[in-house]
Formats: sequence, structure tokens, C-alpha cells
Amino acid sequence: MGFEYAECSTQFRFLLIAVSGWMNHRQLQVIEYLREENRVLREQLGGRRVRLNDNQRRRLAVKAKALGRKALAEVASMVTYLWSAKKRSVAKQPPS
Repeated sequence: MGFEYAECSTQFRFLLIAVSGWMNHRQLQVIEYLREENRVLREQLGGRRVRLNDNQRRRLAVKAKALGRKALAEVASMVTYLWSAKKRSVAKQPPS
């Protein structure tokens, strides 16, 4: 009985690893598609700036915080611009 359990456990591990690998590959494909879609949309905008309302900025900030600065620097160009713009505006304000 112990041998059958070990064999079943090994097969289950293999199946779990195979499914995990497939899911990871699928997620990478989705991310790559979204990156390319963003590139295309930025090309259509040309040099024009994207104007966001407060709700959109807040939603992006929540997602950006979950990613962290390093990961965000790899994937986002608009949000990093917003952060640097916020830093400039804070620097211009007189001290309280």
C-alpha cells in the first residue's frame, strides 16, 4: 500500500508541476500581448499626453503599489511619469 501511495503522489506532483508550468507560460503570453497593445496605443497617441482623472490615477496607484517600484519601472512608462511629476510639484510647494 505504501508503494501505491508514493507512486500516486509522484504522479500528482508531476501533474501539478505540468499545470503550473502551463499557467505560467499562459500568463507570460497575456502579459506580452498587453505590453504590445500598450505600445500600439502609445503610437496612436503620438506625443500627446494622456490625461487621467483622479479616479483613474487612484486605480493605477493601487496597482502600482502592489507591483513595487522595480517591477513598475519595467512595465509602465505613464505611471513613472506621474510619480516624477508629483515629485516636481511637491518640490515646488513652499514648506508649511
